[in-house]
Formats: sequence, structure tokens, C-alpha cells
Amino acid sequence: MQSTALPKPGRERGFGSATVHNPALCIIGVLQFIAKLRVRARHVTRARTRSGLLAARREGRIGGRRPKLTPRQQKEIVHLVDSGQKTAADSARLFNVHPSTVARLLARSKLTK
Repeated sequence: MQSTALPKPGRERGFGSATVHNPALCIIGVLQFIAKLRVRARHVTRARTRSGLLAARREGRIGGRRPKLTPRQQKEIVHLVDSGQKTAADSARLFNVHPSTVARLLARSKLTK
């Protein structure tokens, strides 16, 4: 014979959520909460990055990769290749850069002459 008595308060069977009686809905809620946290984190990261870039600009720094060669080294390579003392490949080996770096440097110097 089955008991028709109600379960004691606080002793409900199943998932145990006070507001959601369907476990699938509870999981969806958790996933939505995680998604909101990720959006918030993305906004915080974007704001920090933006403020860091603005601070760097105020200090006179700009973004981007630093040149491998100093302006003095660039002038020396152009002089060595234009005077015929070294080839572009020899200059690249001498200054430990890729030959295409020297080729770009020489092309830029010819445009400015």
C-alpha cells in the first residue's frame, strides 16, 4: 500500500532548486550566466587595452613592432650597397637580417632619392 502523505518540507525529491523544477532549465540558466560573465570580461579587457594604448600615446610611444635596424644601420646598408662595397645579401648577413629586409630598405631609399 502506498502512502499518500506529502514529503516533509525541505526534503523534496529531484534536483533541489527552489525556483526551477526542470534541471534542463537550470543548466540553461547557468550557461547564460557564464555567457554574461564572458561578455563582461571582454568589455573589461577592451577598456584596459584602450586605456593602456592611450597612456602609451601620451608618453610618445606608438604601437607596432620595433625596427630591426636602427636609422644609422639603415644608412650604412644603403651606403655599402650603393657604393658597391657589399651586395644586398652580404649586407643582410652582416647585420643579421633577412635579405628581404635589405631589399625593402633599398627600394625605399631609391624612392626618396
